[in-house]
Amino acid sequence: MRGSAQLVFALGATIAPAFAHAHFLWATLDPAAKTVAVGLQEVPTDAPLPLGDRAGKIKAWTKTEKSLPLTAEGQWLKSSTAEHCVGVSLDYGVLDRRDQGRGVYWLRYYAKAADSAAMSQGKIGLPLEVSLAEVAGKSVITVLKDGKPAAGAEVVIAGREGKEEFTAKTGADGTLALPPSSGPVAVRAMVADNTKGTHDGKAYDLVRTYCTLTVAGPLPVEPKAEEKPKTFTQRLSEAFGDNHDVVGNTAFIKTLMGGKLTKPQWEAHLQQRALIHEEIDRIARAAGPSLPVPYGEEQQKVVELLKQDLAAMGSKWPDAAMGWPLTNELLQRIRESAKVGPYFALGVWHVYYGGITHGGRQIGAIAAKAVSVDTTYYLKSDGYRAYAQKVNEITDPEAQKQMILGGQAAYRYIIASNDDAAFKSK
Repeated sequence: MRGSAQLVFALGATIAPAFAHAHFLWATLDPAAKTVAVGLQEVPTDAPLPLGDRAGKIKAWTKTEKSLPLTAEGQWLKSSTAEHCVGVSLDYGVLDRRDQGRGVYWLRYYAKAADSAAMSQGKIGLPLEVSLAEVAGKSVITVLKDGKPAAGAEVVIAGREGKEEFTAKTGADGTLALPPSSGPVAVRAMVADNTKGTHDGKAYDLVRTYCTLTVAGPLPVEPKAEEKPKTFTQRLSEAFGDNHDVVGNTAFIKTLMGGKLTKPQWEAHLQQRALIHEEIDRIARAAGPSLPVPYGEEQQKVVELLKQDLAAMGSKWPDAAMGWPLTNELLQRIRESAKVGPYFALGVWHVYYGGITHGGRQIGAIAAKAVSVDTTYYLKSDGYRAYAQKVNEITDPEAQKQMILGGQAAYRYIIASNDDAAFKSK
């Protein structure tokens, strides 16, 4: 990792390749504001997911403070601290994932945040600890389990914006030298214990312990190269502001996370989405070959997965008469925009696709358990990374403008429709 003032991310984790969109407990220090922020994210740069009743189970501390009081701010938990290193824990409990081929396991999350590489090297009492050091001009990650080197830990470095992943294993000393990178990355080191036992009255066959580390301070390496222009996907995210956090506070998400989702609510959710996806699918497929519209086989599968889910529920594929007023209003805007090109519709699609292939994994898993139905729309939609690369190839200013407008319209609709009375807890 190269740069004089970068944020460097390291993660000790147990990951199944088929479930790439996992989420982990992250803590990040802001030395200037003297605060630490804790969230459940895939990588620390993502907007955090709702913690629900697990927020009360999260504990934070420093070397000198046995407990840091955490206060909810949106989906974040935050605390004031002038310390240079913070530890965080969350006992996630025993999870039964036999239907996904992952067995029954006890999941324990730990996080560590430091304001410099040097401070990250101090132990803070975590069963699994990750640290960062500069050795002979290289950034080196060390993974310790119970204070001893975690040899053979599988490490995955996932780049942002669809970059290829780097996979390797730690050596006998529990270390791994990272390849050079001009931007933040997430490093995952797989550590698991094949230990059977019981926790909170539930039996498990495996213990999975995750530890994350963020280092916010400058690294003692060569000066950062000239900053590259922002990609279009980065500019899209900036244009959408904190809308992702707002969605997390809507009635639909609160009902879902509270375990009170009903089958009619899930059916209504999918049917309104089906109307929008169907219209986007029609417009995107009709776009001429001369236009760079990243809507290939993986993207086209999304509508088919929706159809499968509704059919499995014994539900009707919606017709125009079933559209809510809010839905029909967005559909009208999409149709009008198609007269000048497909990019407003693609902007709407961008928000939906990013949602279902990231935080949607959690939504699908919870909904499947709550209403006992297939949720392939959320769990099996894939291909976002390759899609994001194609989006970054869209350079026409007007096309970019329309995508931003479409994405903003999508967020307004999702927030408003998610707060419909139909989704309030019964």
